[in-house]
Parts: sequence; structure tokens; C-alpha cells
Amino acid sequence: MPHKPGVGAIFGITSEDGVAAQKRVVLVDRSSLKIVAKTTADEDGAYAFTGLNPDTNDYLVFAVDD
Repeated sequence: MPHKPGVGAIFGITSEDGVAAQKRVVLVDRSSLKIVAKTTADEDGAYAFTGLNPDTNDYLVFAVDD
């Protein structure tokens, strides 16, 4: 999903029972609760959302089980 470009980023690793897991990851705008972006973590569980605006937005990140 498109989002406004900025200089902030969120990086993380998804895991299940302490083991890296490939999961769908959803980025949500905290104030509107609208989905800003979606991605899938790689086989090492790593994901990244870039181009975020940390000065005007707060975000929530969810990992989703299939």
C-alpha cells in the first residue's frame, strides 16, 4: 500500500517460540488505525518499513499468522 515518503524506518524480526519465522507484517497508523503498508518477513524473520514520518505519525506493527 502506498505511504508518504519520509526519513524514518522500522526494522524488526518476527519469531515464534524464540525461533525466527517468516510472517506477514502489517504497519498501521496509530491515530487512524488505517493500514499504511504490508510486507512479509524473510526466512530469517527480518522485515523493514522505510520512508516513514516519525515527526507527525505514530505506528503500530503486527505480525500475522497464516
